[in-house]
Amino acid sequence: MTRERELLEKIEEWQSKARSEIDPFNKYVSMFIAYNIFYNLYAKKKSRNFNVDYTQGDSIRATDTIALVEADRLFESLKTEVKGYLLVIPVFGEEYWPKPNAPNRIPISEALRKNFEARNKFETIDLLIKWLYKVRCNLVHGEKSYRDEGQRNLLEMSTKLLEKILRHLVSCYKQTYEV
Repeated sequence: MTRERELLEKIEEWQSKARSEIDPFNKYVSMFIAYNIFYNLYAKKKSRNFNVDYTQGDSIRATDTIALVEADRLFESLKTEVKGYLLVIPVFGEEYWPKPNAPNRIPISEALRKNFEARNKFETIDLLIKWLYKVRCNLVHGEKSYRDEGQRNLLEMSTKLLEKILRHLVSCYKQTYEV
């Protein structure tokens, strides 16, 4: 078995683990581990002539997967969930992209709402991936309250969206690279 196939199987294992979890925090972490494996696999595939530059940052590798997206198809499969998701994502604790103090920072949830309403499919998906990455950052860096029902709901919805996105990306990856 090739390393690539091994990693694709590992992604499926983590997705299955996420689906079996009851706790929304564990569910999201498991799904994000699957996504983390995927975006590192994709970065290595894209850069096969040289080693992946891990100094460039996890966030860049996580969001570079947008290049694989078939925006029309993915947007249509996500639009109902995204519409509901926009009702629960917080605006009081806005997340920005890129990092603070960087030029041209954008408020993710605000830009996500505007692009979704304008049916800018590619931009909506790009911003959604960035938002889901920020959810991961907040979770693993202790910014989420484990007792807050709103946070639990946000993580449940985030997991469903990330699972659909990851399923789409893996399918596109397999088609693109004939795996």
